[in-house]
Amino acid sequence: MAKNNFLIASVLVLFAASVSAKSFQNTKDVVWFPNPNGDGSLLEAKLTPDSDTKIGDLKDVHFLLFTGNNQNTPDELFVGDASSLTNSHFIPNRPLKFLVHGFGGAHTHGFPWNTFKEFLKVDENQNFILVNWTVLADNSNYFGAVQNAQLVSQASADLIEFLIAQEVVKREDIHPIGFSLGGQVVGQIGSRVSEKLTRITALDPALPLFDVADLHNRTDPSDAIYVNVVHTAGILLGYTDPCGTADWYPNGGLTQPGCGVDLTGSCAHSRAPAFFLEGLLSQTEFRGVKCTSWNNFTGGLCDDNEVGVMGYSTPDTTTGVFYLRTNAESPFAQG
Repeated sequence: MAKNNFLIASVLVLFAASVSAKSFQNTKDVVWFPNPNGDGSLLEAKLTPDSDTKIGDLKDVHFLLFTGNNQNTPDELFVGDASSLTNSHFIPNRPLKFLVHGFGGAHTHGFPWNTFKEFLKVDENQNFILVNWTVLADNSNYFGAVQNAQLVSQASADLIEFLIAQEVVKREDIHPIGFSLGGQVVGQIGSRVSEKLTRITALDPALPLFDVADLHNRTDPSDAIYVNVVHTAGILLGYTDPCGTADWYPNGGLTQPGCGVDLTGSCAHSRAPAFFLEGLLSQTEFRGVKCTSWNNFTGGLCDDNEVGVMGYSTPDTTTGVFYLRTNAESPFAQG
């Protein structure tokens, strides 16, 4: 009797797991993004517009300045408002990082918050603007968030031009970094400023709806002098094709070791900012090999090719497509 009960319980567990897995599968109408708050839950992202879909309001785009002198309480900057800049902790003539979260995100979530904190360990004497567009990115319809991304990127480009005009930062010292939908926003920023920025970094830029977007509205190599892109969840959530000056495909760029049965791609998607974060301080480098495909890489056909280092410090002389392996858990880099 006990054995039969065990068998029945096992069948019920397997059935429940199957139903749960099917309910979270990506379809042509819905995909599931990892919740940026890091609790392991998923966010439903509807790909089709509904009658309530509308462009958001600029008042919901917030540019929050952090530096080594105000690490926990931000100063908010406003386009065209010189007093907001003068009364802030902005450090003139020092590098400026723009960190842009994605769908369902907020500036206090793992990305960009943890990334900003790690950067401070490298150099406190620099500026960070965390673009908080959580109201516009938290639309129950992902289609609406994608529309709002254009508003956010234009506002960000306007702020960049304002800061340059105020002579507090040079264009070549501005570096936008974005994850997921934010990885597409940074490309849009690059296409909307009056002159090219030096560098943009896109961490697994979002795929849904951007596979049919024109170049002006998605990340591509023309968005900056150097566009560095990391692909970790291609086909499902991340943009699959090369779209940068240098494109990195850890473990082939589709699935990631340690993620188990990752039906939605949410675990693999989250690996991109994790790799970037680790690369800021770790002494072990993410070393990739230039290659034409994952199969050729794993088959040893590219062993004698150029080796490059994936991450914040990737030299701008590194161009092309690179493949690499990582560990299944942190520390991820294999050197």
